[in-house]
Amino acid sequence: MIGDDLFGAAILLTVLFAVLAAGELWARIGTPDAEQSRKFVHLGSAAGCLLFPFLIESPFVVGAMAAGMSAFFAFAGRVELLESLHGVERTSRGSEYYALAIFLVFLLAADDLWVYFSSVLILGVADAFAALVGTRWGRLRYSVQESTKSLEGSLAFFLITCAAVLLTAPLFADIPWPNLVHIAVATAVLLTCFEAISLKGADNLLVPVAAAVILEKLAADPLSVLLFQNLHLLAIFAGMFTANLAARRIAGSEEPPFDAGGIIAFAMFAFGAWALAGAPWALPVWVGFIGAIGAWFASRRLTGVDLSMRIRPTYRALLLPFAVILVANVLRDWTSFYAVYLGVGAVVLSCAVTTLWRPNTAVRGPLYSTRFCTIVGLAAALVVVVPAWLWYPQLSPVTALVIIAVTPAVSALNFRIVERRARRQDDDYYWPASQLALAFAVGLGMYAALELGWLPEWTVPEDRELLRYQWQRWW
Repeated sequence: MIGDDLFGAAILLTVLFAVLAAGELWARIGTPDAEQSRKFVHLGSAAGCLLFPFLIESPFVVGAMAAGMSAFFAFAGRVELLESLHGVERTSRGSEYYALAIFLVFLLAADDLWVYFSSVLILGVADAFAALVGTRWGRLRYSVQESTKSLEGSLAFFLITCAAVLLTAPLFADIPWPNLVHIAVATAVLLTCFEAISLKGADNLLVPVAAAVILEKLAADPLSVLLFQNLHLLAIFAGMFTANLAARRIAGSEEPPFDAGGIIAFAMFAFGAWALAGAPWALPVWVGFIGAIGAWFASRRLTGVDLSMRIRPTYRALLLPFAVILVANVLRDWTSFYAVYLGVGAVVLSCAVTTLWRPNTAVRGPLYSTRFCTIVGLAAALVVVVPAWLWYPQLSPVTALVIIAVTPAVSALNFRIVERRARRQDDDYYWPASQLALAFAVGLGMYAALELGWLPEWTVPEDRELLRYQWQRWW
């Protein structure tokens, strides 16, 4: 009943504002570090948010509370009202995301208390202790864009995430312990990566929502599948990190092709492509990864400039291909969207290579030109399409040739747009919106042509479960 929900909302708001008041009092009359008072509020708020499923049933009430709290924190941050939350030196919108994250987790998992409790505890406890451990004891640092994080803090996040999953499951779920251990490890690895590469407090939104989605998905998998997924996850991370470091050593460079954030983002995309869509969709990711490292080698050889691909341009480049995977996964349409995925991937790879070379003024002039970008576009289309074509000969050659023909033209157009933009502001390395728009236009055009019958569809093997879970047959 709405009356009961409103009464429960009143209780929860009282608890949450009591925690906020205590944190604010401590920040103003005590001598805590700014990070300590902030994480005290986060911990206390998480404890209060555990009561949501017991006191409120309506998601509309929870949504209204989340909207009000987010607006309040945004206003407080603008006028510097809450010292306990906004006293940290780094720029963060984590407080505004916090309430929204609780609402989304409530929508996803209010009926599954194990998933809900685990997600909220990971948000409140794992994130808080990762920050505190990293601030106080962090010695082994790594860079993510303009931020620095510590391996000690990431390890604390990993261990507490495992504990949150393992300790709450026996209370609310009936999952065998071998399965639960594999679920905890896989979830902790993925969420630790999300936390590591999140900027400006975005982990407060991404981590709990991803936790709810991942736990719901993994809970339904048998032990053999969980084991195969964990081995695959380990192989992807080990392979990409090893290749990244080996490239730096071979080139004698001070910087690797990808910084820590960039390589984590690429490895997570590779695993996500395989886990959500299957082996045919993971192949272009590895091709793109090898192509990006090859472009880095060529750029450094000609210019001598050490330049790592960082997290912001990396996730901007991978955003649209991953969105295609998500849409295909939701619509269960693996035929139409595979050709779209390859077309978008070819454009993204061509833009990535030319974007990598753009800041290196030593290659400007005759080499960095419309012709050069056209050749890059052709090469990118070939390295993306041909391996898929060889692996699956039943794919339409007409559609493949369209991708190979369109990508060079788009790459040349991108060169002209980027050059014109560079005359106004020199931030092209950070993946301007024009490149995202070009890749989106190619993907949308290909999907329309496939749906209208102008292009023949590409049929990937229908037994996706066999592709994804071969280990289950070998077990």
